[in-house]
Amino acid sequence: MKFTKLMSEPGEIEIVYGENRFLWAHGNDATLAHHGNNRAAFSLDLAAAGAAVAEEEVTDPTDPSVEVEEDSVNVPDAIQDPSGGQDCTVNFCENDLASGFLQKYKINVPEGQNAANCEGCSITMELIFEGEAWLSIAFSEDGKMIGSEAVIGIPGSIPQKYMLGGYDVSVIQLMPEEQQTLTDASITATNGQTIMKFTKLMSEPGEIEILFGDNEFLWAHGSDATLAYHGGSRSSFSLNLSGSGFVGGTATEPTENPVTNDEADGSVAVVQGNEQEQVGPDCTVNFCENDLASGFLQKYKINVPEGQNAANCEGCSITMEL
Repeated sequence: MKFTKLMSEPGEIEIVYGENRFLWAHGNDATLAHHGNNRAAFSLDLAAAGAAVAEEEVTDPTDPSVEVEEDSVNVPDAIQDPSGGQDCTVNFCENDLASGFLQKYKINVPEGQNAANCEGCSITMELIFEGEAWLSIAFSEDGKMIGSEAVIGIPGSIPQKYMLGGYDVSVIQLMPEEQQTLTDASITATNGQTIMKFTKLMSEPGEIEILFGDNEFLWAHGSDATLAYHGGSRSSFSLNLSGSGFVGGTATEPTENPVTNDEADGSVAVVQGNEQEQVGPDCTVNFCENDLASGFLQKYKINVPEGQNAANCEGCSITMEL
C-alpha cells in the first residue's frame, strides 16, 4: 500500500516533524474484519532520522468501522473500571485482558491492617485463557518489558517468578530460590482452557512493589504450551487496585518489534514490549524504514517544498509505503 498525505490538513490530526503516535493493523485476508492480535501502537519521531519506539500493543478496544465485540484500537489513557465498583479486598474483581483472556484478582489484607498502608498484604491472581498455552503476567515500573518482573506459568510445571532482562529468552532469568515466594501457585490446561493461579506478597525486598493504587502490568501468552515467542499476544496495561479505574492497553510502550525467531536463533521474548532505535538516513532525502512487526515493513519520506524547512513547513507531506 502506498500513499502521500499532507501533514497538516484542516480539521484533522496533524502529523508533526517530531514525535507522533501511530497505530497499525492488518487482517487475515482481503475482507475487512476484526484484526485479532494483528495490531499495535507505536511512537515515531520523524525528525530523528528514523528513530522509532514501538509502543505497547493495544489490549482490547473497539473498532467503530467493524462489528466486533473487542475493541480494535485502544485510545491511550482511556479509562475503564473493571472492578465495577466492587471492593477488591472482599471479592474477586475481573479484568478482560484480551478476547478469551480474563484476569481475576483480590487483595488480601491481614487482620488489623488496611490496604492503603499495609504490611503483609498480598494479591491473589487467576488468569483464565481460552486455549492451551503458557501464560505470563509481569509487574513493571514503566510499562516496559526490560526490568520488569514476571510470573510465568507453563502447563506441566509450577508458576515461578522471573526477571525480564531483555527480549532474548537467554536473559529471561528465573529468580533465586529465596525469592520464589509465591503461594498456592498452579497452572492447568484442560479441555481447551488454561488457568494459572498464584498469591504474591505485594511488597517484597528488592522487587517491584504492587501498590494499592496505580500499577503498570504486562501480560502475554503463547500459542501452545511450549515457551516461545508470543507474537502479537501481549500488551501492557495500567490497573488501579483501589478500584478507581483501569487503563487498558495504554500505548506506553513498544510493540517493540520483538526479537524474532530468526534474530534470536530460535530464542524469543516472553513478555511484551521493547524499545528500538533505528538510526537511518535523512528522511527528507531518502525513505526511512521501520519494522512494524515480523513480515510488516513501513517506509516513509517527508516531502518538503522548495524554500520550506521540515520543522516549520507549509505544504509538507509524507509518503508512506506499507
